[in-house]
Amino acid sequence: MLVYRISPKQYAHDLSGEGSRIYGGRWNPAGRPVIYTSDSASLAMLETVAFYAVSSAPPDLVLVVIEISDSVTIEKPDMAVLPTDWNSRPQKPSTSNFGLIWLDTSKASCLRVPSVITPKGYGWNYILNPLHPELAGKMRVTESIRWEIDSRIAGKIL
Repeated sequence: MLVYRISPKQYAHDLSGEGSRIYGGRWNPAGRPVIYTSDSASLAMLETVAFYAVSSAPPDLVLVVIEISDSVTIEKPDMAVLPTDWNSRPQKPSTSNFGLIWLDTSKASCLRVPSVITPKGYGWNYILNPLHPELAGKMRVTESIRWEIDSRIAGKIL
């Protein structure tokens, strides 16, 4: 399976989850590393544009293509079990608590969750637990491609 993320070039091959460990995110509390990825390159771009003000986005962004073994376990929670405020902006602690429970149970190395940017279930983000033994040697960066935010999009977002 291929998943995608956009990151500054210097972190393109970093599969440690260190950035999310330091800062936390929607689906993980600070102190717990995960890797945020999307099911398509275009969704990864939208997630990036939502995260950065286009004018402050790093100038050296790359699309990172990560291949994950088809044998890894993916937890796919039903929408009904997600916190009711899973798509709140800004995010609420309930979602990082949900992710913490997923990390602590260690049943699956990947967590598939709906993107907040797209209507429920029409775009999926895959949260990867880089500390899960199931991912050891079963994920790798296959490509990193220079990625510029298209000026037609940037002009509409600024």
